[in-house]
Amino acid sequence: MVECRSPKPKVGGSNPSAPAILFWIVFLTMVKVAEFIDQVRKEARKISWSTRKETTLSVMMVFGMVVVASLFFLLVDMTMYKVVNFLLNVGVN
Repeated sequence: MVECRSPKPKVGGSNPSAPAILFWIVFLTMVKVAEFIDQVRKEARKISWSTRKETTLSVMMVFGMVVVASLFFLLVDMTMYKVVNFLLNVGVN
């Protein structure tokens, strides 16, 4: 087998195995991507979604807790406002 060399000293010869290496890198990467997608599909089949009744109950509980927390913070805020207002007006008159 005769190797073709360029007459220019800094230019290397041709490497016929480079495209084959690139092909195998791309091929193995695609195999890994395909395996990953397959694993994602298998895991997605394992998901158990909640029923409409469970979801509705959870949403109602969240709204209820928001109302309770809002009332609590409203009362705390009003109490602190009155206390601070009383303390700032003690010496006035």
